[in-house]
Amino acid sequence: MEVVATDSCQTPFSIQKCGGRTLNQWTEFCCNHQAYSKNSKQCCCVDSISDRQVLHTEEMICCGGQLHNKTDSFGEQRECCGAKVYSTSDRRKLCCRPHQVLITKSKVQPLLHHYNPDLYPNRTVGCCGNAMIDEKTQMCCNSIINNIKGSSSDWFCCNTTAFNQMSHICNKKDPNNYVILPQYYSLCSGTRYDTRINTCCNGKLHPHHHKDQFKCCGTEIMNKETQKCCNETSLIISKCRQCCGNHPTGIDISEQRCCRNPLNPSTFHVHRITTEAQYCCGNGLYNFHTQFCCRGQPYLYTHYKRCGNHEQCVGVGHQETCCGVHRLTTQTHTCCKKEFPVAKTSGGQDACCYNPWNRSGESYVSETHQCVRGRVEVKAKRCLHDKYDDNSDLCCYNNLFRGAKETGKRCCGFEVYDNRTQRCCSSKVFNGTECPAPQQNSECSTLCSKNRRMVAEKINNGEFDSEICKLKLAYVAEVRRQVVNFDNQVMKYVIRRPSRNIFTGLFEIHHRYILLPWICKKNFSRMIIVTSNPDDKTRELNCFEKDIVLPYSKRIKRAVKQRKMYHC
Repeated sequence: MEVVATDSCQTPFSIQKCGGRTLNQWTEFCCNHQAYSKNSKQCCCVDSISDRQVLHTEEMICCGGQLHNKTDSFGEQRECCGAKVYSTSDRRKLCCRPHQVLITKSKVQPLLHHYNPDLYPNRTVGCCGNAMIDEKTQMCCNSIINNIKGSSSDWFCCNTTAFNQMSHICNKKDPNNYVILPQYYSLCSGTRYDTRINTCCNGKLHPHHHKDQFKCCGTEIMNKETQKCCNETSLIISKCRQCCGNHPTGIDISEQRCCRNPLNPSTFHVHRITTEAQYCCGNGLYNFHTQFCCRGQPYLYTHYKRCGNHEQCVGVGHQETCCGVHRLTTQTHTCCKKEFPVAKTSGGQDACCYNPWNRSGESYVSETHQCVRGRVEVKAKRCLHDKYDDNSDLCCYNNLFRGAKETGKRCCGFEVYDNRTQRCCSSKVFNGTECPAPQQNSECSTLCSKNRRMVAEKINNGEFDSEICKLKLAYVAEVRRQVVNFDNQVMKYVIRRPSRNIFTGLFEIHHRYILLPWICKKNFSRMIIVTSNPDDKTRELNCFEKDIVLPYSKRIKRAVKQRKMYHC
């Protein structure tokens, strides 16, 4: 059994067997080879020396294997300090943790000069290692006792030594070397100096009289109002000049240029300019009015053009083609994604198919092939998503009819018809050789009327109740444009979709075209469609049929709505 020393009511969890049977560690504990319930308010006190186990109640405390009452004879609470017990109300004793050392009166007297808490109630007592200190007159720095004077809030530790921050500072040269210096002092290569009249520049001491006017540049000091520091070389030059590598005095940017060698970045070249348009290109110069710079080489605008941006570019002749930052030879390559050239595998290839998965390209002939999801396929016409043969099939408004063209059929709206026995009239198929003649009804006459007030009065008088009471849908159609069909004697209006429902106020998709008699030559911007079949999904609505069409106005819209709600 593992030996566990405890100062509280605990159970050693290393016990697996207890008195010859398995112990349930979650609900039981073992003491002196007998199992007890954890709900019994009993504990086991284990002696760390003799391994003796004693059962006791929660009214006792176990200190170093010895049982003690939780309260003393005066009823004061007691606690453990290592193997010893003490009263928490006894101000003459103090337990210094984590070493669990109990400081008694005999040890306090030589340190605090017969310290009596009743005579000095304002003194605060603390621990420093295994000793007790008076925190008003002493400070503990890394287990070392230091005597202090004055207010304890002004004192701080500098490693193992206490110092007053009002008059001194702690200079930490390295983790193992601490030096206490007077205020405004510091160290420069081991030499103490006054920071108010001296400056230390990388271990070299310089006297000065105006600290805000001077700053360090390497190991030297400079006047920052008239000088500047070249940080790469720690050279001090005039403030009106520019740094250029190891050049001792810098350059005048109005007359010179400092160009870094791209092949050797630590090398600089100074060039005298003849015009302000000259700038660095590699380790030489170029005139940006007549030249451009690509990868450290100047090119004349009259002979070359630039491919790519300023950082990655190439100069090519005006007769050549660019592909990203590459020169493209159109006889042997195609440009893929406008970024990189791809070699042609046969003649006539004029396009590239980019594959995003492996970031490669393949050349192909655009007249006979097409690029589908990164793969080259033989080109074929599509009706929505299906491929079809244009020589035999028909695609009518994304509806595919296989073999319809071979039988001589044609498209009529969404359907096909045989021109020999049928006619296509207003996108609808009719049997026979002629389209049915249009017949004008009263509703269309009402639509052609210019007097909208009269139309509203007719609705309010109930003249349209037979149609309005049957309606299931009424919406406002906005006209985009109109087309006159003289052959069928109709006016075809193209409606903007979706349209607003009068009753719900929502936009819904309804008819695409409205067919009216051609005699209604008035330009309509909006009209009200009243229909009894809201499930009609045909693209065209013919005014000659069961639905009615009314001119739009707020008065007519309100009349239709109220008539439907209150009179039907």
